[in-house]
Parts: sequence; structure tokens; C-alpha cells
Amino acid sequence: MKSFFKRILGRVGLELRNFLIEKYETTRFFTILPHDKVNTIFDIGAHEGQFGIILLDFGYKGKKFYFVKR
Repeated sequence: MKSFFKRILGRVGLELRNFLIEKYETTRFFTILPHDKVNTIFDIGAHEGQFGIILLDFGYKGKKFYFVKR
């Protein structure tokens, strides 16, 4: 039955995967934010804003401070 659904999804360009939240460090991190009532995040800026975008994707609504090396 599982392979039947995988084939059907494959025909329209989709893929079925098993997702365990425990496997992904980033997902675990963003899951604990509301649990621990985190309302302020300091981003030290090793990249070009990817962390802030991920924060928004996960629905973070608290304060964000960005420190950018120039």
C-alpha cells in the first residue's frame, strides 16, 4: 500500500518521507522557543539573514537583534 502511494505521488512530483522532529536540530531548537517562552533572540550574523528567515517561517514573533560584521 505504501509503495502505491509513493508511485502516485511520484507521478506529480511529490515525495513521501518519514519525518521525526528529534532528528533535526534546527526544528528542535525552534520547537523549544515557545515552550521556554523565548521572546528575544540575538543573531550574531555569520550569514546573510537566513536565520531570520527561518525564524519567520517558524512563526517567531519576539524581538530580533542582528549584529552584522562589516
